[in-house]
Amino acid sequence: MKFNKFGEYNACLDKPCEINCELCLKVCPFSAGNDNEDALAKELYADTGGIKHHKATGYYLKSYYGYSLENEHRANGSSGGLTTWLLEHLLVHKRVDRVVCVTSNDDPEKLFRFQVFDSVEGVRKAAGSAYYPIELSEVIKFIMINEGSFALVGLPCFVKAIRLAQKNNPKLRERVRFLIGLVCGQLKSKHYTRFISAMAGVTDKPSTVYYRKKHSDKASSNFAFEVKGVHGKRAEICFQEGVGSVWTNKWFTPQSCSYCDDTFAELADIVLMDAWLPEYVSDSKGANLLIIRTADIDELIVCAAAQKRIYAAYIPLKRIIQSQAGVLKFKRDQLAYRLHLAEKYNGTVIVKRVVPANRLNFFAKKEVEIKERMRVRSRDEFLKIETLGQKETSLFLKKDLKNFLCWNGIYLYLLFPVRVLSKINRELRNIFRGK
Repeated sequence: MKFNKFGEYNACLDKPCEINCELCLKVCPFSAGNDNEDALAKELYADTGGIKHHKATGYYLKSYYGYSLENEHRANGSSGGLTTWLLEHLLVHKRVDRVVCVTSNDDPEKLFRFQVFDSVEGVRKAAGSAYYPIELSEVIKFIMINEGSFALVGLPCFVKAIRLAQKNNPKLRERVRFLIGLVCGQLKSKHYTRFISAMAGVTDKPSTVYYRKKHSDKASSNFAFEVKGVHGKRAEICFQEGVGSVWTNKWFTPQSCSYCDDTFAELADIVLMDAWLPEYVSDSKGANLLIIRTADIDELIVCAAAQKRIYAAYIPLKRIIQSQAGVLKFKRDQLAYRLHLAEKYNGTVIVKRVVPANRLNFFAKKEVEIKERMRVRSRDEFLKIETLGQKETSLFLKKDLKNFLCWNGIYLYLLFPVRVLSKINRELRNIFRGK
């Protein structure tokens, strides 16, 4: 796995395969011909007692709202600290020998990577979010040559890749005991971090970044991005100071994210997410929503809540679905139109659980098309800095940063009717449903 010029990971063939095994394609989450999430999840969870299924979330046993009450997990985590708490619990109680999660890396060209931990201290250092490209090859090699049991944290596509690999490799089936999923709307290239660092005021390459710094006087959704450049300059910028526009308008988003239909990591034993609901978002400390798919993890959560080690309260699944309405819109309703466009203009038939459809209204179609143009243009324009020196790069970022933001403002203005009509449509539906 190597970075391409766009700051995205690509699979690269260093030398010809010795045999025509095609194993790399059999474990790729986006490769045609592999089982989809519905088929894989049915094998994993359909026989679990009390299990239910929803088309948006996949299989589910229980759903909770909660946060950790131990060891500053909540203060140091992006949301409620329950991912860190769970990994610690699995280690301390010998449910696994090691855990695998993403942590910071002392390399400006590769700021984050997957790492294997066998201690609580290591897990705590890995707390927090990483909106940065990572890949699994190093830790897969480690798991293959080291005996023992593992828990692994990953985004939906990473979890699917592991499940496909487990179907093809008994050793991985035996050793990876727990898969912990994170809700995902999109991943970002390396250039995303470089760009929002420039927005914060650091135009040299970042050496360390923290994506989700909490402030007690701000809502949990208005977290701060903190950066230190390779020359020592430090700065931070809050999500609502322009970073949110870069994020939601798909700047520096890999193309594969435009063709993903899994929001809730449907192949993970438990999936965690931020509590993006009106009644919780104002709490600066942050909190988690959880969907659980196995009885042993549910028992673990219930016991820990009874012992006051965590707070966990039942929440209806529909509320969890509502918390991710924007992501579901992108990954389901809008995906159908993107598939339609791919088929119409490129002759590309991409088989997903969502079928190609031309059913969006005019403004919604324009939203999809404009955001795709922003995704492509941000990806291409940033390549200019590869040919510039440090001084020229700094000037380019300062100048083009204003141009990008102005350009984004124009697009947002054009999308204003879409947001108004969508809100009216939602309100009317709620009225007719008696809500």
